[in-house]
Amino acid sequence: MLEQITTFSFHFTDPVWRSISKEAKDFIEKLLCSENSRSNSEQALNHPWIKDVKIKLNEIEAKTALQKMMDEVDYKSKLKQATF
Repeated sequence: MLEQITTFSFHFTDPVWRSISKEAKDFIEKLLCSENSRSNSEQALNHPWIKDVKIKLNEIEAKTALQKMMDEVDYKSKLKQATF
């Protein structure tokens, strides 16, 4: 695999790559190519796969925050019920 990377002839033929999205493979390919055609940092950060990952992480963070707030409200409600 290292030889494939250093010669820029990297292929996703191994079975381990079957579950990896086309967008993720495209992102990897754009980083594992010759320097004159490689994505720069701005291009890499604006790649659709990276943007999708950011969106999913934001959704997870939002759900986690919402769950924490709901748990706190539930806790306060139970505490209120127990004291009255």
